[in-house]
Amino acid sequence: MKRFFLISQFIVLLNLISTVGFAYDAEINGIYYNFSENEAIVVNPKYGDWTGEHFIIENEAYSGDVVIPNVVTHNGTSFRVTRIANYAFVTCKELTSVTIPESVTCIGYYAFTNCSGLTSVHITDISAWCNISFGNEESNPLSYAGHLFVGNKEIHNLVIPEGVTRIGDYAFCNSDNLTSVNLPSSVTTIGDDAFRDCSGLISIDIPAGVTTIGNGAFSGCPKLTSITFPDSIKSIGSYAFEGTAWLNSLPDGLVYIGKLFFKYQGKMPSNCQIDILDGTIGIVAGAFSGCSNLTSIYIPESVTTIGSHAFSGCSNLTSIYIPEFVTSIGDWAFASCTGLASINIPESVTAIGDWAFYGCI
Repeated sequence: MKRFFLISQFIVLLNLISTVGFAYDAEINGIYYNFSENEAIVVNPKYGDWTGEHFIIENEAYSGDVVIPNVVTHNGTSFRVTRIANYAFVTCKELTSVTIPESVTCIGYYAFTNCSGLTSVHITDISAWCNISFGNEESNPLSYAGHLFVGNKEIHNLVIPEGVTRIGDYAFCNSDNLTSVNLPSSVTTIGDDAFRDCSGLISIDIPAGVTTIGNGAFSGCPKLTSITFPDSIKSIGSYAFEGTAWLNSLPDGLVYIGKLFFKYQGKMPSNCQIDILDGTIGIVAGAFSGCSNLTSIYIPESVTTIGSHAFSGCSNLTSIYIPEFVTSIGDWAFASCTGLASINIPESVTAIGDWAFYGCI
């Protein structure tokens, strides 16, 4: 799913035209730069490396196929291109492709907002791409292009090289033609929204050693039916698998269940029974909200908190045992559990939230 940013979300500050002027140090082969020590920064020619919250939306500085080099020379000095500034390519609707070198380590906020003409992103090094710090989703040109190329070859079956330890936030979001992902044993973290809205993604092997799957990491991947969970995973973030096929088992050792990890899966089997594994310390807000086919669940003694809306709308849940170390039950935690007939509340509970059992008829 492409992201087309609403221009109305920004305040158009027309009076900046007279104060900003030309905000770049040099234009070299059609690309505008600022220089700092040994670093070259790709910038918007009107705003330079602007850190303001708003900007003038008119920008036609870049169009066609833009190839950013690793190194540029200015006044006899070589500068390594390490950064693409905030708003650098904003609203460049005639931009059709961009090549980002392995030297780039950071792409600023809204760098590619409203680049609606983008069709492809070209890189030379997957390892370097995984380590780029993106300011937000609109920093990643894939949000509009959808097609990632290494050299001239489009990537469908992504193989992350050994040695990569983290898949960065937003790294492969909106890669429409990505069908499978293979991660090396060196990876320990999959960042927030790393593979979000990869509409063609079918399978991924997560190796032993991965401990964290970030918020929204695989949300919006409706074809994702095959995924391997290692026992090493300790944390699954909010919305991590929203909109994917139902995952019928939890990894051993899981200690954090993210919001909406289960909601909207769409394929929860009838009369579903779930055992939360020992070591889990909390059931966070909305963890099982709307799981109408859930009929029973085991909560281990390690759990101390039950978050708001954790089981709201679990209409076929008939009974639940809360272990003796739970201290708090959140707002609306069991709201609309219309089938719930019995529940024990241990002495350890010191707080029960508003409307926690609303609609438990």
